[in-house]
Amino acid sequence: MTAVDARLTRPLPDAGTLTWGQSQGRACIWCRRLLSHGAVMVGVIHDQVGAHRLRTEVWAGPCCLRSDQ
Repeated sequence: MTAVDARLTRPLPDAGTLTWGQSQGRACIWCRRLLSHGAVMVGVIHDQVGAHRLRTEVWAGPCCLRSDQ
């Protein structure tokens, strides 16, 4: 397993706890830093509001994908 693969196994937060930047794919899902380059999609958070099913793609930056963390 590579360093990046190991980071992708972290649990994703609940959709209700996301900031606007995280839910729009503009901030790292784990540390909330703004993303500029090197971001990797780490999953999709599924949620439901009434009859509406929501899917939110979440991204992590190089800050949280390093092997030294």
